[in-house]
Amino acid sequence: MSAHPKSSHPGTYAILAGVELIQGLGLGEIVKRLHLGNRLREAGYRILAFYLAEMAVRKLHSAAGYSSVAQFAHRKLGLSRQRTSELILIGKKLLELRLLDAALLDGSLAWSKIVELVKVVTPDNQEVWIKHAKGRTVRQLADDVRAARRGELPHDPNDGRGTPHTRFDVNARVGKNTHNGLEAMRDRLQQKLERPVTTAEVLDEYVRICPVDLSPPTFVEERDENGEATGELIEDGRTDELDPNTSGKTSKKMRDQVLNLDGRRCQHCGCMHGLHVHHVVYRSLGGRTVISNLICLCKKCHGLIHDDYLVCQGTREEGFRFFDGEGRCLDDEYGDTPPEHRVPLAAPRKSADADEPAEPYPDPALPPEIVSVGRPDVPDTIDGEWWRRHAELIRFRKGGVIELKPGRPLDISENAEVNAEEGAEGGPSETKRTPLSIEEAFRGLVFPTRIHRLFENTVTAALKKGEPVAHTLLTGPPGTGKTSLAEAIAAAIGTRLHTLTGVNLQDPHTLLSTLAALGPDDVLFVDEVHGASSDVIDVFLGAMEKGEVTLSVREGALSRDVKLKLPPFTLLAATTEEQDLAQPFKDRFGIREVLGFYEFNALVGVVLTIARRKGIEIDEEAASAVAFSARGTPRVAGILLDRAHDVAITAGSDEIQPQHVEEALETLGYDDQGLDPTQQRFMEVLETSVGPISLARIAARLGLSEATVMREVEPWLLERGLVVVTPRGRTLRWLHLLGDRAENEGGNRRAL
Repeated sequence: MSAHPKSSHPGTYAILAGVELIQGLGLGEIVKRLHLGNRLREAGYRILAFYLAEMAVRKLHSAAGYSSVAQFAHRKLGLSRQRTSELILIGKKLLELRLLDAALLDGSLAWSKIVELVKVVTPDNQEVWIKHAKGRTVRQLADDVRAARRGELPHDPNDGRGTPHTRFDVNARVGKNTHNGLEAMRDRLQQKLERPVTTAEVLDEYVRICPVDLSPPTFVEERDENGEATGELIEDGRTDELDPNTSGKTSKKMRDQVLNLDGRRCQHCGCMHGLHVHHVVYRSLGGRTVISNLICLCKKCHGLIHDDYLVCQGTREEGFRFFDGEGRCLDDEYGDTPPEHRVPLAAPRKSADADEPAEPYPDPALPPEIVSVGRPDVPDTIDGEWWRRHAELIRFRKGGVIELKPGRPLDISENAEVNAEEGAEGGPSETKRTPLSIEEAFRGLVFPTRIHRLFENTVTAALKKGEPVAHTLLTGPPGTGKTSLAEAIAAAIGTRLHTLTGVNLQDPHTLLSTLAALGPDDVLFVDEVHGASSDVIDVFLGAMEKGEVTLSVREGALSRDVKLKLPPFTLLAATTEEQDLAQPFKDRFGIREVLGFYEFNALVGVVLTIARRKGIEIDEEAASAVAFSARGTPRVAGILLDRAHDVAITAGSDEIQPQHVEEALETLGYDDQGLDPTQQRFMEVLETSVGPISLARIAARLGLSEATVMREVEPWLLERGLVVVTPRGRTLRWLHLLGDRAENEGGNRRAL
């Protein structure tokens, strides 16, 4: 980005990246320059800000046919509403802040710093802020801006401890007398400071001169020279300046030790940015600069502590505890600490009579169960019961790491009550469900005889051996009964069925809670397992082969491996894309079965079974008509049956007749060959093409993705033999046969 002298053209504001920033241009030229600024990325933000502000002031978006500048910028430039509003605001302010704009144009300030500076800079103080910003990083400058009000000068970075002050927005409607009083105080303060003042400064001045003591003294526990609590309360007399008689500041070496022990994250909120090291017992109260008295906090939580909105107590050996300003423990178990058990943080105010002693302060002791709360120890091997008892204390971190926060695990009795209330999802039952007979469990499932016999033998053998059913992988198109088979197996064994979807399994932590809830011989059904991430598949590998999952547990700066033992269970995985699964994962399944499209006679039986289950009367001819158009899947057959039943009810008939099915198919757009509208369009594309056509071109003509065409449209057409896939692309079968015949005849003539 370079700066150039100002052009002599009237209305020219500046020249940036070879583009004159000229006010008063026409809509077409402004749009052209906006597109140029958008292509320049960060270098073009000034161009975008200038002309978007110009559009907002002149309301040119209306002439372009848009209701707002934000809508125009989103449609034409791809900018979000938030970014557009930010650019318009900055563009308007930079018209007033000429020195700040000049610093941007000559490259001495980056755009990211301009974004922060416009929040506080005014024409009167911009020169000071520009000089200050040149020596600060963007993050440091953002902190300086956050600590200042609009119109204020930047604070000296070396005038404090580096903890930000907590600020509040105060909006109130006041009466006439209050307003006049505030304005009178504003006039006096302006005369005193010889500059304009804001309402916030007026309120600060009022609090300063107010005769009422708004900041009652706070009390903390006294510590002896070894850092141990004596049980006595002393007044917290700390000031903003460090007491020179206390121990020295924290050295860089000790600071790094504390950060490493705490895993370089805030021990209150878990943040990993802007970390400070805080003295739990203040140096002004004799707190020593030793590891046991230091804790890692982010700058926001550090500021809350120094503003008395957050209190930290304890030692590194006992565990640290956090309380709010009223003494309530902020751990999850004690969020509603009763008043009699709260930590006394502030002393009661003295009465008006100075000789009258203050009321005695309550005993600061906490209940024993709260005092002893720390981080639970994690054994080398854990099971599902341990996981469920500590579930509320487990935190998941990046990189597959878990850690435990301080707190009390759930009692076994409490866990039993929770499980009783949650039922199948809360944890494994003590007793199995009553298993159904094989005939009753598999009733209503219409599979080939071979598949029926396979799973009947497998389930019967598992029950006799007292073992879970072998892990099973089911492959086939949607709607072919994979979920129904999983439900039947769980019912026959008499265990619970846990259901997950592969696309929702992107993080291993999502799977761990379900694995920990498994009971002996439970069935875990994962639909569309090919959508699970590789990290999740790695967890499955250990769970299937060894019956355990290896976890990485962080304890301070160190991590160690812990094994989560699982009870014997059955993984039933379903997929439509077996080729997308890793070979080691497929090799761990004891049964791999393909559930293809149903034969016509079997599908007629499915239609009759569904109708009988729903109490619908249908004759066999109508059931055959439904099965013919069901694309070989029970799911579609059930949908078509419901639509035909709607037509029959509308016609006043108690039984579905063939004409009802025909009318239902006609309203859904099916043709005489039982093809739905999308399949018909697929066939039309092939009929009108010259030779084979690629999948990408077919998907583009249909307005669908290639995956949708492969998974939902063409499988049934390939099954019926209407379409052929050749090395050159897709084509109709009769055209393919005709082409082969022509090639053979041509070859014979050449041979003659």
